[in-house]
Amino acid sequence: MRLLYSLLALLPCSLLASAKSLTGDKVLVLLDEIAAKDQYSIFFNSLTERGYQLTFNDATDPSLNLIQYDERNFDHLVLFSPSTKSTPHCSLTATTLVDFTNKGGNILVASSSAMSPVIQQFAAQLGIDFDNQGTSVIDHFQYNETSEHTVIASDRFTPVTAIFSPTVREGAPVLFNGIGHLVSPLVYTTAILKANPTAYSYETKENMVVDDDITLIGSEIALVSSHQALNNARVTFSGSLDLFSDRFATSSVKIHGSEKRYVKSGNEAFFNELSQWTFQEKGVLKAVSVKHHKVEEEEFPGWYRINDNIVYEIELSEYFDNSWHPYSAPDVQFEAIMLDPYVRVTLNRTQSESPSSTKYVGHIALPDVYGVYTLRVNYKRAGLSYVLEKDVVPIRPYRHNEYPRFLTVAFPYYVSAGSMLVGFVVFSIVWLYNRDAGVPKKKTN
Repeated sequence: MRLLYSLLALLPCSLLASAKSLTGDKVLVLLDEIAAKDQYSIFFNSLTERGYQLTFNDATDPSLNLIQYDERNFDHLVLFSPSTKSTPHCSLTATTLVDFTNKGGNILVASSSAMSPVIQQFAAQLGIDFDNQGTSVIDHFQYNETSEHTVIASDRFTPVTAIFSPTVREGAPVLFNGIGHLVSPLVYTTAILKANPTAYSYETKENMVVDDDITLIGSEIALVSSHQALNNARVTFSGSLDLFSDRFATSSVKIHGSEKRYVKSGNEAFFNELSQWTFQEKGVLKAVSVKHHKVEEEEFPGWYRINDNIVYEIELSEYFDNSWHPYSAPDVQFEAIMLDPYVRVTLNRTQSESPSSTKYVGHIALPDVYGVYTLRVNYKRAGLSYVLEKDVVPIRPYRHNEYPRFLTVAFPYYVSAGSMLVGFVVFSIVWLYNRDAGVPKKKTN
């Protein structure tokens, strides 16, 4: 009995120690120098407090293995090594990072003006184009007065509510010192933090004169971006390693020309929620249940017939705050596809029997073209994990004995056939019973 009480007492502690991520709690942190981890103690302590097991390593370690026996050794990767170069003895390459993502691993990358070719090549494969090495984002208007013009303050956050809470979006600006990049217009890539319209990207060498060859300018400059793969693995790129530093997290902010002063920057709240989203602690959707059947029936018969009326139901949940909650949205759509979509219907939200999900229901009339169809819900929204539920269903035509006896549209044919029959009978009667007088016979003597 005493042993039972001890186990019950340790149970809450074990629950608190477990990470909230749905992917796992093993995190590999790669640095240019192991001693540099003290510069980011606030960030690493926040990960430890959330139950993650951190492993620190040198990015150039030849014995480093992210994947072994076709399985990943870590659930998440924090890449704080902006100057690491690929060498014959270094196992960290762009291909290795892509393979880690394909295995479902999440990656948080922080770079600087000393852009590593490994990071640049990896980002290019995900639709993110960093500026040239040695360039920095400069703003002569929106910069911190206590720093140089390369330490800019930005509050141009993404409007996606699944990534940042109102605490971050309405809080203090984020200090940034690093390189900018462009984001391709793909549904899988999102700019999380952008520069101000007065910013530009250029080299910061001494006595450097700015000419007309500025590649990045204004609001098109992305400071922090993310990519979510089709397997829902998440990769976040930050052009500033200083953004995660203790110095920026505890620094005050006074934007040039503004009378408002912030006692503390918004960096700590920003990178905490950014890591929560990257490591899939929030913004994760799942389909709890999916079913479809004919109207007035309860089970799927194995096939449908053309023009059948069916009911499609799907229940969706969203994960945040360490638990599942109902996900409510007005744009969940159903599709019936045979090469091309034949039917596309927006599903209606209804009350679910489960308190942690929302039910979406649609009453659908199937097309009048028979074939093998895919009934699917393909829901892709920025900041949320993708939901793809599909079922291959045969839709057959009517059998010969399933058509109605008389069709309204066939009445002209019925009338023509009846008139032909009546005409034939009348003609037959006239032909059989009509006597021909003929030619009179001649008398013979």
